[in-house]
Amino acid sequence: TNWGYTIENTDTLPDLMTVAEFNTLTGNKFASDARVSSLLASAQITVRNFCGWHLYPSLPCKFEADSIDVSRCIQLPSRFVSGVSSVKLRDADIVDYHVKTNGLVFLDGSVLGRSWNDVEVKFTSGLGAAQIGALKEILAGRIANALTNSYGVQSESAGGVSITYSLNWASHANAASITDPLIAALMPYKVQEVV
Repeated sequence: TNWGYTIENTDTLPDLMTVAEFNTLTGNKFASDARVSSLLASAQITVRNFCGWHLYPSLPCKFEADSIDVSRCIQLPSRFVSGVSSVKLRDADIVDYHVKTNGLVFLDGSVLGRSWNDVEVKFTSGLGAAQIGALKEILAGRIANALTNSYGVQSESAGGVSITYSLNWASHANAASITDPLIAALMPYKVQEVV
């Protein structure tokens, strides 16, 4: 992925929300609007890229680094980590570690305080079906907002000539923008850096 890890056993990610789910969440208010599918695709890409990981569903993943400089922890580029199946350093299994759901893998024992080469961590990460509801509501609100709030001039006329502008560009820009309220809503899902 472009988020710094590999998702194993899948070529494509499922949608965070389907058009049918969007229609249900919005009471079918936009069911006849042909823009919903493309806006949903744009918004999902924006949300996943802002958060820095795939979000949903819970999937087996692999993080690899040629070189990593840590004192006692590895920050996986993911959140909602439900387990780590292996940690390897130069093909040697590391067995003394514990994991936090925020993606931190704490290492114990003799491996501490080193700069490492060839690190591999296999882990499971992602929101489950019971956890995705709040994120779907955020997406539905964002897309509904984009469908109802197009920016700029929609039409103009002068000298007997009238021009009507396409609103598709405005809707896509609105659905794919990251505003302060959206940032606040997505912070629980965003990968955080360790300082």
